[in-house]
Amino acid sequence: MWDLLFGTYYMPKDKRPTLYGVDEVMPMTMGEQLRYPLVGMGNPLRWLRHPWRSLKGMFSGLWKILGMMKRSALRPRHEPFVRAVQRVQDPEVFALEQNQRL
Repeated sequence: MWDLLFGTYYMPKDKRPTLYGVDEVMPMTMGEQLRYPLVGMGNPLRWLRHPWRSLKGMFSGLWKILGMMKRSALRPRHEPFVRAVQRVQDPEVFALEQNQRL
């Protein structure tokens, strides 16, 4: 939709994607899907007890994100993009994580 709106849509007939979607096991319910990206972040009020450590962590995370964006934008176009997130799970690992949180 956005690509059509801004004129960046590119889909030649002979180069259509063969796979769609994500290669991770996603939670089934809406609540679990909303919580899924936040798993492993820890207590959100940590900054009250450790403000300097939290500030350092925030800038460190921001620096990593900018580095990933730079790597993605400046990579040679013929090379496949290596995933920055290594959290691709098989169903057994996902089920084990779910059981540990209960």
